Amino acid sequence: MKNFKEVTLNEKILKKLGYEDKNKIEVLHVPETYEFEEEIIKITKIGKKIFKNCENLKKISLPNTIKEIEEKAFFNCKNLEEIIIPESVKIIGKASFCGCKSLQSVILKEGIEKIKGFAFANCPSLKKIKYPDSLKNVKPSSFFEVEIEYASPKSQEYFENKNNDDDDED
Repeated sequence: MKNFKEVTLNEKILKKLGYEDKNKIEVLHVPETYEFEEEIIKITKIGKKIFKNCENLKKISLPNTIKEIEEKAFFNCKNLEEIIIPESVKIIGKASFCGCKSLQSVILKEGIEKIKGFAFANCPSLKKIKYPDSLKNVKPSSFFEVEIEYASPKSQEYFENKNNDDDDED
């Protein structure tokens, strides 16, 4: 019988998945699990700064096993255009997508609860965001220097009401 283990996606695991040079990745498909030796590995987090400054990355596909996108995970991925955040993700970490200049659309599925500070800051191409009902906390700085032209009613409520800052900026 094989052991089962939950892990954070990091450089070592990326190489085991066949991504030798993360800076050459254009389309990233993160699998739910992979097998290594006698263990089945379930990827549950995208690690801190794992794709920071990956300029060729354009599209990301995340599985429903991901619970958190950690701090600066996709920081300054200038050519990233699209991300669909699956319903399993509860937290988007501080500055996770900050500086993603080409990011145009973010789809947040039902299940997300918190977007930390500067998560999507300095993403000038970002024009569409839709917040699900499950979202409880969005830091006012999450969309710093972003002008949203279209927003769902819930999204608009967050943009207009900056008083949803119930704890310190993180």
